[in-house]
Amino acid sequence: MRESAELSELIGEIYDAALDSTRWTGALEKTGAFLRSAATTVGAFDSVQSSANFQFTWGYDPEYLALYVERYAKLNPLITASGQTKVGDVVSTGAFMSFEELQATRFYQEWVRPQGYVDAAQATLEKSGSLLIVLAALRHESAGRCDDTMLRRMALVLPHFRRAVLISKVIDLKTIEAAAFAETIDRLSAGIFLVNARGAVVHANASGEALLEDGVVVSVRAGILSTSEANSDRSLKEGIVAAGESDVDAAGKGIGIPLFGANGQSHILHVLPLSSGSRATAGRSHAAIAAVFVHKASIDLAAPVDSVARHYGLTPTETTVLRAVVEHGGVTPIAAKLGISEATVKTHLQHLFEKTGSSRQVDLVKLTFAFADPLSS
Repeated sequence: MRESAELSELIGEIYDAALDSTRWTGALEKTGAFLRSAATTVGAFDSVQSSANFQFTWGYDPEYLALYVERYAKLNPLITASGQTKVGDVVSTGAFMSFEELQATRFYQEWVRPQGYVDAAQATLEKSGSLLIVLAALRHESAGRCDDTMLRRMALVLPHFRRAVLISKVIDLKTIEAAAFAETIDRLSAGIFLVNARGAVVHANASGEALLEDGVVVSVRAGILSTSEANSDRSLKEGIVAAGESDVDAAGKGIGIPLFGANGQSHILHVLPLSSGSRATAGRSHAAIAAVFVHKASIDLAAPVDSVARHYGLTPTETTVLRAVVEHGGVTPIAAKLGISEATVKTHLQHLFEKTGSSRQVDLVKLTFAFADPLSS
């Protein structure tokens, strides 16, 4: 099978798993085939405590997996070293040590080699302080060490895993029959809009209807679901158009679109294609091609803001401005909130842009949420 076709099929499996957690094992098996890895997992690692918590796995020997969690996670040099990574990074053990150094470790001699493994790679999906959510893959000696092809392919699937992990927190489709889908999503706190190829809302759950009635974050204009800010509205419409074409195109439109309301409350928006796989069942009765999820950015800002501040060496004042950007947005509201001039706010924003490599406030918001843990409750 050509790589493009294999990737497209895999992405469909990943998004099906986003709605039905029982499908994660199958998605990880296909991921292993795509990466030529012998075992894959989506898990949480703490780079300081050197602890591990495997959310979903495929290919692991249960006894060795239990030993890893109990004894060998703290000896895995990749966990500690991966604390240096950023969201979106794809690395192998070779990025941190030579193969000879790896072979000399107790971890390799007692856990890796007895199973016939030779190398590992991982992609950082999310990060909050020392906690990392990662996609990890182990290479067997029959396939050889992690190579450029494996790392490139892992980079291709990374954004899809990120979006699936975030969406899977909102809805689980495994117990939902097509006829009961609308009734089920009505009970969810996140606003969910099923939209057709034009972007028209063909169904909204109760929370979505409330958001439309409020009109601060999203609204219907000329019959089309729209957001209150130009950049996010353009991203939404591009995502909906792409959802009607392919899973690959739709997922390429971004991971989480931040929305700023005039009331100061931030929201996050995701577009999930419903055109194939088990997801098609959810939208078929409504002629929907995509589900748009909108939920409050209700994370505890202290940890991710502080993590960004430490990572980029922000001053206390710059950290305060960053928190205000996430909570309020806009130079005028920030100035009013902090009791400083707009010129001063602009100066601090420029420093934030320079230190983080960003160019817009929306980029700062995305960066901050990238340091939050999407698997925490």
